[in-house]
Amino acid sequence: MSSENELDQIDYELPTASKSKWITSVSFILIVSIFLYFPISYKVKSLIRENISRIPGCPLQYKSISTELFLPKLIVEGLSIPMSCFRQYGQPIKLTKVFLYFRGFSFSPFGPHFMLETEINKNPISAYITAGIGGIALNIHKNKLDLDKVLKAFPKVKFSGTAEVDTLIRLSSGKLDDLKVNIRSNNFLIPAQSIQGFNLGNMKINNLLIQMQMDGKKLKIKDIILGDTESPIRSKFSGDIKLHNKNIKMSTLNVKGEVAFSQSFLDKYMIIGMFMKKYDKKDEFYQLKIGGTIGKPNPTSAR
Repeated sequence: MSSENELDQIDYELPTASKSKWITSVSFILIVSIFLYFPISYKVKSLIRENISRIPGCPLQYKSISTELFLPKLIVEGLSIPMSCFRQYGQPIKLTKVFLYFRGFSFSPFGPHFMLETEINKNPISAYITAGIGGIALNIHKNKLDLDKVLKAFPKVKFSGTAEVDTLIRLSSGKLDDLKVNIRSNNFLIPAQSIQGFNLGNMKINNLLIQMQMDGKKLKIKDIILGDTESPIRSKFSGDIKLHNKNIKMSTLNVKGEVAFSQSFLDKYMIIGMFMKKYDKKDEFYQLKIGGTIGKPNPTSAR
């Protein structure tokens, strides 16, 4: 009798779970099944190889691309980014491993969507990347960069501090189709260096804000702001850059703004104060208009 009572007390109902948990579980099983039973990894690899090879003036190289089904992902090993991608000379940026975690499909551009994770000089980098048919999109969302570490790959560029970076880049048929840039820092520092034979000491700029966005064939500069009341240099600029299709240095500038220097900075570098006298001044700020090209800018007074 006791065994019959125990059998009566057994609960034969399936365990309950919230709707969201069931959807997540089914979605995960579906993604793994697609990777297991369809040649999607081969197609994705082909798309990535095709998009990598179509970036103009930026011949990326890598050792291998492999697939892992646990947390479905691709692993790009030995990725080498030449400095020609940044219109500079020098040793390429080498990434030991780049992990691409599958996140479904995107419609703009249409293709597989991944979360990218890697490191540059021990600084973690994450982004979302879509390798679509005829194009590729890269979205770097709220990455905190240690400028000392990241910029070691660019010997000619010397900045320090940390910066939060939001960037969207879209390439279509090998050409830049869209660009959004948002960079913020509150501890920006320009280390001592020589610029065109002129020696400058450490400059603690503190605040940095850069906001730019593509508008047709122009890059609209919403804000480039440097410094605060404690900084040796304060400036604010806005305007646009008409991008050149083949040579970024030939892109034409149409930028206006103002710049001011602290008295201690002018006392230390009197030659800068003498040079700036040819520009109009409003309160403490010199009023400037910058024309010419990126390769050869031409500052004049903003009248």
